[in-house]
Amino acid sequence: MSSVTPEALRALADHARSFAALADELARQAETPAPAVEGPVLLSLRAAAEELGLPERTVNELCLTHRLASVQIGRRRLVRRDDIAAFAERERARPAGAPALPLALVRRHRDGSPPDGAAGPGPGRRPKA
Repeated sequence: MSSVTPEALRALADHARSFAALADELARQAETPAPAVEGPVLLSLRAAAEELGLPERTVNELCLTHRLASVQIGRRRLVRRDDIAAFAERERARPAGAPALPLALVRRHRDGSPPDGAAGPGPGRRPKA
């Protein structure tokens, strides 16, 4: 049988203390609550645009192309704070040369009809009479 040297025992004890300290720190962090986000959960397009630093029209087009998740309540389109953060993260992760969805695909003529070659007025839209 091999014998364990005193140096090896000291090194093992040091590692055990390091692991115990790390476990204590992780347990302390797990008990710390996440900071609460102040303000409303649903934001208007104007407020979402301010959060993103974009024009309101651009945010509206992002919602219509489903690149930015939104909900429509009555006539108002609202965006969740979490969806703004998710959108910003996706855009940050998109490779520099990757093309964005062309907004021309969702643009409509003034009378509500789709652009040439497109089918129908789009989801949730009725043609203007």
